[in-house]
Amino acid sequence: RSAIERARVNRWSRLFPLRTRQVADRWNDIRFYLGVDEIPTSTMKALRRTFAWYANNRGMPTSTLQKVLRHKGIGTTAGYLDLVGDGTLKDSRKYFDSDSTQMHTDTPKHEPAKTNVADVIAAYAATGATPEQIARLIKELMG
Repeated sequence: RSAIERARVNRWSRLFPLRTRQVADRWNDIRFYLGVDEIPTSTMKALRRTFAWYANNRGMPTSTLQKVLRHKGIGTTAGYLDLVGDGTLKDSRKYFDSDSTQMHTDTPKHEPAKTNVADVIAAYAATGATPEQIARLIKELMG
């Protein structure tokens, strides 16, 4: 059966119901794999804010972004965007023009982190997660 049918039959309010602890455990595994487990700001909320920043800088209207992030008020979405500071987009791009797969740390704990989604999914899969669990995590991160 498809995930949508299963959710309908089980009357789940979410397509992929996960407990908070399950999501946190998987996220911690991914953080370790990427070598950012000791960075306190590498949180799931930081992923949402990063997504918001990129979407905004690529021209997504704030009202659309509000709906994607499921914020009740536009002020919450605006707050996400204010957190990135008031530097200009041109100034901030210089940090992303070079090879974005290179992570600069004082004492690298692991191989340089890769920042594309495919690598994050591969890291999660390497923890033994099933495709359904991977889909659940992605859905939960977006929620």
